[in-house]
Parts: sequence; structure tokens; C-alpha cells
Amino acid sequence: MLVGAVAACALAVSWRIGNKSMWLDESLSFHWSRLSPGQLLHQASVREPNMNLYYLMLKGWRVLGDSEAAMRSLSAVAAVSCVTLLFIVGRRLLGARTALVAAVLLSVHGFLLQHAQQVRGYTFGVLVVLAASYCFVAGIERPAVLPWVSYGLLMGVAAYVHLFALFVPIAHGVSVLALPERRRPWLHMLVAGAAMSLLVSPLLYWSARSGGLDWVQSPTPGAVKDLVRSMAGGDGGLLLLLVIAPAWLLGCARAARAWKERTHSEEMAWRHAFVVSWLAVPPGLMLAVSLLRPIFVPRYAIFSLPAAVLLAAAGLCSLRSRPVFVVAMTAALVLSFRSLALTYRAQPIEDWRSAERYVASHLREGDAVLFSPPYVRYPFEYYALQGGPPRADLPLQAQAEHEEVVEQTRREEHRRVWLVVSQEAGERSRTGQEVTDTLARRGTVVDEQGFTEVRVVLYDMGEDPQRRGPGTSP
Repeated sequence: MLVGAVAACALAVSWRIGNKSMWLDESLSFHWSRLSPGQLLHQASVREPNMNLYYLMLKGWRVLGDSEAAMRSLSAVAAVSCVTLLFIVGRRLLGARTALVAAVLLSVHGFLLQHAQQVRGYTFGVLVVLAASYCFVAGIERPAVLPWVSYGLLMGVAAYVHLFALFVPIAHGVSVLALPERRRPWLHMLVAGAAMSLLVSPLLYWSARSGGLDWVQSPTPGAVKDLVRSMAGGDGGLLLLLVIAPAWLLGCARAARAWKERTHSEEMAWRHAFVVSWLAVPPGLMLAVSLLRPIFVPRYAIFSLPAAVLLAAAGLCSLRSRPVFVVAMTAALVLSFRSLALTYRAQPIEDWRSAERYVASHLREGDAVLFSPPYVRYPFEYYALQGGPPRADLPLQAQAEHEEVVEQTRREEHRRVWLVVSQEAGERSRTGQEVTDTLARRGTVVDEQGFTEVRVVLYDMGEDPQRRGPGTSP
């Protein structure tokens, strides 16, 4: 059964893995992976400290190629590995049957597989967190220095994959309160904390200076709803949630029974508390911190996904009627497959591939290409490089700040100017509107095309604005 779950996950993450266009964050991963280790260290210290260990791994992985499928396969391999490791962790915590059910559920889980098909470090971060969690459980069961040092080092590694993995050790620490006081391994946890602190102190310092989450909005009920839906299985809709939510409730009821019977089995009470704390504490802390500074992004809570799956599996396995269990499990799997089908058919997050191809096919000598905001040049540049000459020689105007984009439009250096706008960021910004207004005053819109979350506008800077109008072909 475990082999089947691993095979199903491998098939699911491989299916159409290169079909969709990269979105902005994926192109940034490609950009950073092209830097040398020294350059990565410098950019981590002055600009973007998050996910740099993943970028370093991607740099080596790119020997397989720079296509979307080749680079995304690193995340896919990590996701498949998560299925096996969740079974190992789950078996030690809640028994073989619950662990097997959890592995099957994770193998077709839309939230995991969505990120398994992106050039981002989330699935690799989940894998490292799972390995660290195994060390934590081993340290609780058989107190020794080695598992605790390993735990601290692995959590430090996870933090360099994604900073928000650091919420997980807090959750693990909270679970220790469910143990009798005589069994709480404070000294060993101090050793683990020291090992982790040595690793992550530079990362925390760089993060405090970077202000890299200034784009995050205050959490809304909709964002919380998105997180719950993601933990249930991604885009499976209300029906999937109606199956998984009762399973979570049954899992919590099983944890409550274990707590009531803790005098007979202290170990089992703690194991259930460990899973519940792992699931609830990281998102709860994200919401609490967001009251002071917004940091709540649903995908950043993915490191609690193994706990969500384990709790659902525990709930399903608590069903005493075998026919009811079979029906519930079948419904969960069928609806999970439906969620995957919807994910495969969905539009890309941003269609930079089509935008670049359109501009490249209509480009003339002397044209310029501007970007709003300036950093959205990276996905455009990726596809230009993939196209090879002459597309690799597109006249991309590199700007560090919006103000430089505005200044570029004020100089009559080009007869035609292409403006490539991210509808997610460029059109909402004051400076993005300023770029559009400046171009509109100096030239005329002669072509405009819309792609998923991307807009391409061509301005003729030599035309009289009174003579031509929007939508006219060049």
C-alpha cells in the first residue's frame, strides 16, 4: 500500500509538470540560482534572506536543464519523499494503520502537489521539517544527545529553506507540556535550541533588516478560509472539506480520549498532543504576529500540513465500522482526485510565457521594453533566454526603482515602447500608474493584449495621440 501511495504521488506530481507558465516567484528562484554561492550569501545579507538554501540546491539541480519541468522536478522529488517520511513519522507516533492512511491521503493532497509543481522550496522545507520531527519524537522516547542535536541542526536547515519553518519548533516545544513534568527533557531541548540558534542567528539578523514582507496584507477571513481549504486538500471545494473537517474533529476527539486516559498511557497522550500542537500553533502564531505586523500568507503554513494529514488519518481510523471507514476514505480520495484535476486544468498563476512570446513575435528594431514593477522583468527574461537568439537579445530595460522607469519614458530614445505590467502589483501602485500616464502623454496606444495577470501595451512615441486610439494594430 505504501509503495502504491508513493507511486501515485510520483505520477501526480509528474503529470503536466511543465505545462504551465512560470509565475514571478518561480522566475526569481531561477534568477537567484544563477548566482554564485558568494553572490547568494551577499544577496541574503542585504536583500532577500529567505529560501537561499533552496536556491543553492536548485543551482546544482539545473544540470538537468533550465526548462520548467526540469527545475520543478526538484520540488516534485521532495514531495514524493514526504509521503514515505510521513509514514515513518506517523508510524512512530500513531501506529502503522494511521500512518498508512496518512501517507495515502498525502500522496494525492492538492496543497502539497500544487507546490510540488513550482520552482519554490516549500516541499523541500516540509521534507526537512518531517525529518526534524522524527528526531524530536525519538528524543522524547529515548532521551539522548544525538537526536536532539540532529533536531536542532535540521530545524536550522529548514529555516534556511523557508524562515517560517521556525514556527514548528515552537509548536513542538508546546507539546512537551502534555508530558508529566518528570519526563520533560528541558536540558536536551536546550541543547537542540543552542544548535538551532547557532545556525539561524545570521538569518534572523538579515530578516530583521530586510523588511521583505512589506507586501503582505493584514489577514482577512478569506485568507483564513483559504488556509483551511488548503489544509483539507487544495481546490477540492466544499465537498472535500465536508469529508476532511469531520475527520479532523474525530481526530481531536481521539486526542481528547488519549488525554483523559493519560494515567494509563502518558506516551499516547503526548503523541496526540504533538500532532494537534504541530497543526494549530504555527498558523495561530502567524495570525497573532499579524496583529502587529502582517505576515499571514496561507502557503507559509504548509509546514503544518503533515500534522493536518495525520490528524485526519487518526480521525478516519477511529471509525469502528469498517464499511463507514471505506466509504469515508473513498470519498476523500475521489474528491482529492477531483481537486487535482481542477488544479491541472486551472490557468497559470501568471502567463509570462505567452506575454513574452507575443512581444518577441511583434518586436521591431529600435523598440524598448519597460516593466512595471521593474522586478517583473525576471519572468519575461527567463522566457527570452529560453527562446534563444534573437529572443535572448530583447531590449529589456533594467531598472532598479520605479522612478527610473518613469524617467526612461520621458526620454525620446525609442520610437516604440512596450510596457509589460503585472496586474497583481504594477497596476495597483502609484508609480505604476505614473508610468502609464507618462507614456500616454508622450505617445499613443497602438496595441494592447491581456494574458493571465499580465498586460502588454505598445506605445508609439512618434504618433500624435489625437490620431490613434487604444486597440489599434501597429
